[in-house]
Amino acid sequence: MNSHTIQIFQIILTIWTILFLSCSKSIYVYSDKFGTSKFVVYKDNYKYIEKSVNTDFKMWGKYYITDSTIVFEVKDKEKIPYHYFKNTIPKYSKNSNLQFQTITLIHSVSKEPIPSVSVKAKNNSGECVAFAISNLDGRAVINKNDKIEMLELELPDFKKQISDYKLVQDYDLIIELEQFKYGGRLSESCLSVFIDVLLEYQIPKKSAYDKFERSGIVFERQRGKVKKFNH
Repeated sequence: MNSHTIQIFQIILTIWTILFLSCSKSIYVYSDKFGTSKFVVYKDNYKYIEKSVNTDFKMWGKYYITDSTIVFEVKDKEKIPYHYFKNTIPKYSKNSNLQFQTITLIHSVSKEPIPSVSVKAKNNSGECVAFAISNLDGRAVINKNDKIEMLELELPDFKKQISDYKLVQDYDLIIELEQFKYGGRLSESCLSVFIDVLLEYQIPKKSAYDKFERSGIVFERQRGKVKKFNH
């Protein structure tokens, strides 16, 4: 094989490698009894697929990697992955009141009380059977009801939280809410602000990783043949 042929071969190999790296994908999955989340990760973009008891949707976005995290940019705050379903709320104190239950909402970082949180108690059909708004001390009081199955907490700029109510119905609660982090695109208004939500997951190392984790939820890489993405 002469030098000219070798050079042509190296050029072809380089082009093939670039195309492969730009079009290959890795799939990371998390599943539990509430449903399945799947991140399909390409070179610069990702596709998220969700089928759960709460939602069923797909979305696209960009991501980037730091030394210890993989960060997904989310364009729609209404499509945050369902695995923020909290099924392990700490029980604060036994509630002996037969009619009411007290729920205190605090910031997950500052631990300060959060007012104006919408607290919806829902039945199996998703219908609201009890409702309250947290006061300046972060406290909300809901009427107890045997039909309550899920507790839904919502406030703009915070991640919606849905919890299995039956596990905590006999206790007064202190629940931490996580605030959104913003980045990615800038708004086009005269006062530029970041408008994408950033979801940060921990990775073992930047060069290679078979899983990433956030809040105890671990996405693991599916094994098997690497497939190509059709641009």
